[in-house]
Amino acid sequence: MLSGFKNFYSKSVDFIKQAESSFSSKGQSAAVPTITPEKTHPGYYLVERYERTWGEVAENSAALASKVSAEDANVKKFSDRCSEIQANWSSLQGELGALDGTLKFVAAVRADMESMCAELKVLDEALDGHIQAKEERDMYKWKASIEHNTMQFEAGRQADLGQMEKNLKAEKLRQEKLKKADEDRILREIEAPERREAAL
Repeated sequence: MLSGFKNFYSKSVDFIKQAESSFSSKGQSAAVPTITPEKTHPGYYLVERYERTWGEVAENSAALASKVSAEDANVKKFSDRCSEIQANWSSLQGELGALDGTLKFVAAVRADMESMCAELKVLDEALDGHIQAKEERDMYKWKASIEHNTMQFEAGRQADLGQMEKNLKAEKLRQEKLKKADEDRILREIEAPERREAAL
């Protein structure tokens, strides 16, 4: 659309310049016919009207050429402004195209992140299950170890008590034997003089 306007503008400028050149050559270079007929001559009033009309045409041509020059400058400014707008629009279209690509890329990244989050959630739940199972196994092993150690301690304590009881019984029996041996010795010492007296 803008290229068509530029072609129309170029043709208009060329036409205006040709007209301006034509009017300028006719209004300035070409001298207005100066006929000084007598009033009695045939066509006097026609010639007079022609000269007056020709003078007005020359003045109007000069004024028109001035206006055309001014409008030419305005059209040039308008054309430059259109070119600038076209450049801005092209840049905006490029940016919008890039923005569309960026939005698609962001959407793809978001989809990937949602997929990763879903996978991480599954892994997290699986990890929680493994951790819970390991804690339960460790707790079972700890309880089993405590029970085993308790049973070993109880068995050892019972064995120690049994051995202590045997030792106490043996010591008591030894003490009783020693006590009886002392009593027998004392009794023999007491009975020995009596025996000796009885023997005399």
